[in-house]
Amino acid sequence: MSERSRSRILDTASELEFMTLQDTYDVQLKTLQPERLQYQRDHKQAFDDKTVLDFLSPRPHYPVFRCLCSYLGIAEIIALTRTCKKLSGLYQLLLKTQWKVDHGLLRFVKSPARFRSQMGQHSALVSGSFAVQFFERVTWEDSDLDIFVKGGAGAEAFGKYLIETEDYELQAAKEQEDYENDPMKAELLKVASIFLTPFRPCLGYSLYHKQVETYLRSDSLNSNVSKIQLVHTRSTPAQVILRGFYTTVVVNIISWNKAISIFPLPSFIRYKTYLLKAIDDGTVGPLTKYSNRGWRTQPILWPEEATSSHPIQATRRIGDKFSWTITFNTSNVQKSDVPDTVLDHLCFSLKKISPQSSGEVAYYSIQASLFISIVLKYEYTYIAEFDWPRDLDFFASFVAPRIEVLSRVELLKLGFQDIHRHHDAYLFLLQGKFVIPPSWPFYDDQIATWYSTWQQQKLRSSDLKELSWRIR
Repeated sequence: MSERSRSRILDTASELEFMTLQDTYDVQLKTLQPERLQYQRDHKQAFDDKTVLDFLSPRPHYPVFRCLCSYLGIAEIIALTRTCKKLSGLYQLLLKTQWKVDHGLLRFVKSPARFRSQMGQHSALVSGSFAVQFFERVTWEDSDLDIFVKGGAGAEAFGKYLIETEDYELQAAKEQEDYENDPMKAELLKVASIFLTPFRPCLGYSLYHKQVETYLRSDSLNSNVSKIQLVHTRSTPAQVILRGFYTTVVVNIISWNKAISIFPLPSFIRYKTYLLKAIDDGTVGPLTKYSNRGWRTQPILWPEEATSSHPIQATRRIGDKFSWTITFNTSNVQKSDVPDTVLDHLCFSLKKISPQSSGEVAYYSIQASLFISIVLKYEYTYIAEFDWPRDLDFFASFVAPRIEVLSRVELLKLGFQDIHRHHDAYLFLLQGKFVIPPSWPFYDDQIATWYSTWQQQKLRSSDLKELSWRIR
């Protein structure tokens, strides 16, 4: 057989084989086509039958669910939870995915869990624009991280951690007198210097050196620069945050295990912020910044806005029913030695400051002085307004009389019969004349119970002065 004949036979065989395969494919296609068409029809019908409720369920459309929910504000989420039973748990479900503090912290630190452990160890708090971004679920690229920590060994240890563990470099450390040209920073420093007992100034804390340290870290890959400001405070960080800011939208607190917004209704539902300082050269810039970000500035409440559900109330406490609190996952975070009840029972008041001239506007002033006792391990805040109804102040009306007696009992047991007020003993403690013995009792664990009792007594009282008392 010639080579040409052999080649022709092979070509013919290949053609027959291809034709056989093609016929087999056509038969299979004809067999499967009706099933495929039916599947497509069923799938299209199933898609057409979907409603918004189906896509607001994480299963089976999680990518769509995540995308939709990322465009919802907290007002829309709350509204949806009230529409039907199927969506009643939407907010609780989104807490795990939409409000992730560690995700935001990754912009500034390598390990958010280690950073929050440091916060808990040194009782540090985060506030400022980072807290606003957390609650609003946005990212402002030009923002920094503001950390408030009590001056002294804790602040020094925190700064050392930023340098040695997070690779930051200390760029500047400004003291109070260095902020004469920065009114907002000067105001924070001035407020941070206030340190009062219930009845007299507490001498000795001027030894703490107040300053603001700026730390920078450069990223060689994308040329980004991360900025952290470590604010040393003479008093507690929470008091500085309450009394130092210029408008309500930025009065938020992030601790090692939770975030608390003090004025959530106007800030994140109505996008309105109220003045906490007089408008001057130091507040114009920050107020304009938040106006550009979508918040309208209003001096004080309009009369029709003053309701029992509005956060602008005469007396408040951190973590009360007017606050928005989000707890964090702390499985990999070292627990703080300070109980949550300390932060949750810091009391303050709002006082209206009337304009002094025709060119000024009214604003609110947050009143929060430190409450200290030798039988309390931690420091608290209270109203401390002499013209304020005493029964509206939890610490002045309820706590102070009890710790006065408890302090005197402990001092008498130690032979301090000549000390008639426990505040004198506290001054002696600061001056090194009095050393607390190891068996000395503290009553911080009673604060939450006392607060509940005080609230119940107020509800039982026939004369609820708080209902008729208005911010003056």
